[in-house]
Amino acid sequence: FTAREIVLLGRSPHGDAASWESRALEVMTKSECAHLADRLVTTLSGGEMQRVHLARVLLQLEPLGKKDPKCLLLDEPISNLDPAHQHGTLLLAKQCAREGAGVLVILHDLNLAAQYAERVMLMKNGVLVASGLPGDVLTESCVNEVFEVRSRVMKSPVSEAPAVFVLGPAGSRV
Repeated sequence: FTAREIVLLGRSPHGDAASWESRALEVMTKSECAHLADRLVTTLSGGEMQRVHLARVLLQLEPLGKKDPKCLLLDEPISNLDPAHQHGTLLLAKQCAREGAGVLVILHDLNLAAQYAERVMLMKNGVLVASGLPGDVLTESCVNEVFEVRSRVMKSPVSEAPAVFVLGPAGSRV
């Protein structure tokens, strides 16, 4: 498969993939992978493939009708991405939310979650430990309990979001 063909798979549940070629290139541009359109997916790096899959999901979100609900579920969408593409991906997710889609993103980068999320949830062993605004949930005690680490949480010097610094595993003296 080429990257373009993978993106067009986002429309295959609707049976109309062939008619979406130009829109596929638009969403590939949004996820910064249009230049990969004709490359075989077996030649893509992990980050390139991640951006192709994001474009596939964006194409799948295209409405069938005005009343169709949109829900964007992303599980670690920034893995294998450099910092610029991490932020670009999360900005796209935030844009989808502004346009009315429900967006759920699973991240292990607490600072990026704090920066982009309106609400965060922390889970441990499949159990919800805390849920709410980033500043209310990303506290030292909560982070230490859920991730079994020693941490410091401060106000970010560039935003209102909390900044989480992990100092090491719980019990360590690093």
